[in-house]
Amino acid sequence: MRLFIALTLPDKVLEEIGCWRQPLIEQYRHLRWVSPGNQHLTLRFLGSREPDIVISEIKKLDLFSFLPVEFKLEWCGSFGSPPSVLWLSGEFSESCYRMASELSGIVDENGITEKRRFLPHITVARSRRGREVPPAEFTDIIKGSSNEIKLIGSTLTPEGPVYSDFFRISV
Repeated sequence: MRLFIALTLPDKVLEEIGCWRQPLIEQYRHLRWVSPGNQHLTLRFLGSREPDIVISEIKKLDLFSFLPVEFKLEWCGSFGSPPSVLWLSGEFSESCYRMASELSGIVDENGITEKRRFLPHITVARSRRGREVPPAEFTDIIKGSSNEIKLIGSTLTPEGPVYSDFFRISV
């Protein structure tokens, strides 16, 4: 099981993302679309770590003070070489960046802290092996607020990842 720390998305935001992606799902059937229940904003990926140890480390941080995180989704993009992940991003309140900075000190499965620049994004689709994610347009603006942080475990299965919640902080 792989662990990550994420901001949850409100139902209204998930519905609006769903409306935007519906025509794309029909157009790009070769992509693996992230189910709405699995969409989130990852703050820190940790890999295979013991949940109880990570929970103890999270409790040492004052993450509650960073909530809620306000955001405005305004564009989509892709990353990878070749591009293999389609995501949404936009403007996020400063508290999102500060929270990610605090969490960057928690070591991952390799004992490494995060040194890369944090780019808040919501993954909406992944390509299947050997196929590129096609360019997509995002002309909407989706405003929202996240009131919850979770430590989530992800178990990969042939049908896709199965998530388990281990810990949450919410307002």
